[in-house]
Amino acid sequence: MNPQVRAEERVGDSRSARLTAVARRRLTALAVISCGVCVIGCSLTKSTPKEAEAPFPVFSPGSFYQPKRCLLTILMPARPLQDAAINDILWSVVDRQSIPNETRKALEINGLRAGIVAGALPPEIEEILSAPPPNLVQPYQVEIIDGGLSPVMMTNKIPRASLFLNDKGQAMGRDYDDAQGYFSVSATQVGRDRILLRIVPEIHHGPLEQGWAAPQDAANPYFQQEFVMKTGQKEETFHELMINLSLEPGQIAVVGCEPERSKTLGSFLLTEQEPNGGRIKQKILLVKAVRGSGADSELAKKVSHFVSNSARGKQPDPASNGSKK
Repeated sequence: MNPQVRAEERVGDSRSARLTAVARRRLTALAVISCGVCVIGCSLTKSTPKEAEAPFPVFSPGSFYQPKRCLLTILMPARPLQDAAINDILWSVVDRQSIPNETRKALEINGLRAGIVAGALPPEIEEILSAPPPNLVQPYQVEIIDGGLSPVMMTNKIPRASLFLNDKGQAMGRDYDDAQGYFSVSATQVGRDRILLRIVPEIHHGPLEQGWAAPQDAANPYFQQEFVMKTGQKEETFHELMINLSLEPGQIAVVGCEPERSKTLGSFLLTEQEPNGGRIKQKILLVKAVRGSGADSELAKKVSHFVSNSARGKQPDPASNGSKK
């Protein structure tokens, strides 16, 4: 064979091999790019993870976070001391075992008792709540941010109160000038439908003073941490007597006193004397909590119905409120 032809064939084979190698490299690069596009495309089109899977809530652009809220309906009926309805009948349906034994004993020594009503209130209590003036029981509602605090005033100001207090078995006598009793109530949503109520007794006493204090809502995590100038009395808060009650929908928290234990914190907060040295009345605190904002609770609707009927001079309908004729 002609040497020149063989040389030309070798040159052609070499050029063909180079072209084949270049084509293979281009195909490989194209495949890599295609795979990358697929991966990126999948990640871009992947659905937003559920809120439960994310470490923090996912909000749409332009939205802002609304803190959770609780609506409390509060009633404080008062009856003569030793009245059977609120002293015995009511407590026959109250679950006092919902409070730890140690706390329950500390409350009893200081003249307090508390628990939860899981079902319907007794008819005798329904009658008290539906009473017309002058024994009208006026409910009121307060809306608080989840975890926030609301003070509930229990007594008028008393020039001087002398009490016997018991702290972890240590009895002591205390005198308070210009004393006024309160319960500090906090509500926190727990789980899907429960609300944890924290009820703490307080005594405000002494002259009005000015000072720096944290706002009442500073306990919740959404409140800007700052102090404000406040004018008020000294506050003694009995943290060791904190009442923790976990309420399910429809349940009612009840706080009362041990009427036979006079000169105790419970008698100070939950008894009062009628004007002009009249008879002593015993009070109970009823609290119902619902989640949300501005939604009327069942208990408030019921009592509002009683109030509206009484204002019009009508008697409550026994078929609708369960009271006796």
